[in-house]
Amino acid sequence: MNKTNSLPFFTTTKKDGFVKLITPDSGLIGMPQPDEFGVKVKIFLDPAIQLGDWFKLESDRLPIVNGFYQVYEMIYDFATREPQYYIELYGKNKRI
Repeated sequence: MNKTNSLPFFTTTKKDGFVKLITPDSGLIGMPQPDEFGVKVKIFLDPAIQLGDWFKLESDRLPIVNGFYQVYEMIYDFATREPQYYIELYGKNKRI
């Protein structure tokens, strides 16, 4: 709990200066998809990513979406018979 006696749901600051770099070499799958709030990306499962975390997107195929984003939604995609472990991250490029 913080000093206001409320539980923070997510933070609006980059925690400890850590920002996850998302590139094709680090697990980006396909092309980033711009949406009404920022961008949607599909990556391999990374349990360290949480709601409110920041990531830096670097895409050679769609450089207009490169930049810093804060995760506001996560959708997990698992399969039981295939090695399919993905996360769809929805990132907003301004504070949530």
